[in-house]
Amino acid sequence: MKQVIFFILISLFFSFTYCQTNNNWKRCAVIPGLNVTCIDAQIYNDINNELSFSFTLDDIEYLNFTYQANQTTNQYCVDQISLVKIMNNSPSLEKYEQQIYQDIKLYHVIPSENYSICIDLVDVQEENDNLSGCVNLLTTLMCFENSCFYQNSNTFGCFSFSF
Repeated sequence: MKQVIFFILISLFFSFTYCQTNNNWKRCAVIPGLNVTCIDAQIYNDINNELSFSFTLDDIEYLNFTYQANQTTNQYCVDQISLVKIMNNSPSLEKYEQQIYQDIKLYHVIPSENYSICIDLVDVQEENDNLSGCVNLLTTLMCFENSCFYQNSNTFGCFSFSF
């Protein structure tokens, strides 16, 4: 029985942390307040060396973007509407609803220093027909005055694609 439980736990660990094939890359982690958080990448257009990235929480997609080799923009953030949806779908975050709506009323946006979720592509390099780089998740969850529910830069690992 202990061996079966151990096997299940090991299987869950590997299924939630890492997967890469020739055309797909996926990393997941449990982020406080967000639960199972995944970032996926796959070849979008091999002629133009483009990758498609997506950000999901509990299998719901909140961000999708295309990255082309030698692009100057390397940071992509979840939009305001999706941030509100994430807040409303998270029991840990929904208690901050009043403060977020006050910010929206006052500033007409959610200040990123209070609440933001961004994918940061770092050390992206194109060499011959290979595109590689690393992925960080920059997470600021409900930071007001001198305290934050959660704020961190999580490294999700590195990818490498051959076109």
